[in-house]
Amino acid sequence: MKKVSFMKKINQISISLKPVVVFLFSLVSVGLFVASTLFATAACGRYDGLVLGIILMLAAIPLQHWGSKTQIGYILSFFVNSVANGFSVSAYYNSKGIEINSTDMLRACVLPIVLLFIVYIIVQFFPKTKKYACIGAVALCFVALVVLLVLWIRHKAPLYSFGFFAVLLSLFYHCVAGVTVNNSRLVLRDISFGSFGAFIVISLVVLFIITEGEILEGFDISSGSGKKPKHRKSKK
Repeated sequence: MKKVSFMKKINQISISLKPVVVFLFSLVSVGLFVASTLFATAACGRYDGLVLGIILMLAAIPLQHWGSKTQIGYILSFFVNSVANGFSVSAYYNSKGIEINSTDMLRACVLPIVLLFIVYIIVQFFPKTKKYACIGAVALCFVALVVLLVLWIRHKAPLYSFGFFAVLLSLFYHCVAGVTVNNSRLVLRDISFGSFGAFIVISLVVLFIITEGEILEGFDISSGSGKKPKHRKSKK
């Protein structure tokens, strides 16, 4: 009976630590995002960063699989994907010839870090409100994304563009917190999965921008009315 009660205490401690674990990993992710973007914009060519980012993400897949045997694999896949995010975003700045500095990047990260911290405090000390806190944070992230996108389009400033990407990155960790905190799920596995999701969405946004939307032509997103006349002409 003593062993069972002891194991229950261990489980309770691990669950109680989940909010801080998600918060700390999200901070690390933001830090690696800033550092790898700075490095890749200086070291890579126009589109090299995106290609290298995809290669890194693919390299993280076996690490994720290894995590089922030892959770170190989940941690390593998280680190690799966090670095891959910065490489991917560097393709936007290099392809557009935009210079970005650490000051603007750190200023851009203030909002997402503040949101992450607020959610961490609420979830840590008021666990019953977890659902509402995380939903509210996700809603605020979407509002921030819209505002930053408008400012980005109007002013073309790196502060707003990088702020957009940073908020987009933090959005996934709010989702991870909502899914994994206060239950029996493996927090490191969820964090790893979140890093994959962040990379895929961020890279798609970058790809859309640098191709000026041409990537959508391969997905039948354009209206079908433009295709019908071609079929009619071919019949003639």
